[in-house]
Order: sequence, then structure tokens, then C-alpha cells
Amino acid sequence: MYTAAVLARLEEDLGIRIVDHFDLIAGTSTGGIIALGLGLGMTPREILEFYAAHGPRIFRDRTGLRSLRRISRTKYSAEPLRSPWKRSSAIDCSATARNGC
Repeated sequence: MYTAAVLARLEEDLGIRIVDHFDLIAGTSTGGIIALGLGLGMTPREILEFYAAHGPRIFRDRTGLRSLRRISRTKYSAEPLRSPWKRSSAIDCSATARNGC
């Protein structure tokens, strides 16, 4: 959330759109989520609001066995992240991947 907040503040303070100043935006983990949002036309403020609304569901560890789970599969389930993106009218899931979002 920190990075999204910094980007939001830069846009607001400078009166610019961050995405207009970069040809390529990429990231890993949470930076990848921010890059995806920016690439889809969301503002950093909207991404920050997305994190506030959906972050606890996306990043929760239901089992409490996080370290054991990481041995055999991903750290977090993709579904809590996939669902909010699908509901956004700005996203055409069929165009983003072979099997949809």
C-alpha cells in the first residue's frame, strides 16, 4: 500500500498522471498488482482504495500454516484477487489470458 500511496500523492501534488510518463510498468508481488491496475487505466488512488477494500481478503492466511503451505503451493490463493478484477467493467478478461482472468 505504501507504494500506491506514494504514487497517488505524487499525482495529486504534481497534477499529472504517472502512467503518462512511463513506457513500461512492471512489478512483482504487490508491485505487479499496482502495475496491472495502472496498465488497466486505474489511478494510484483507485489502486489504494482497491487494496483497502480487497487487501484483507486477498492476503489473508486462513490456515495459520503459511510456511508449510508455501512448500507445496503458492503463498496466497489467486481467487480473492481475481474476483474483484473480473467485476470491474474496465477489464475484458477474455483478452487478458487464454482461460479468462
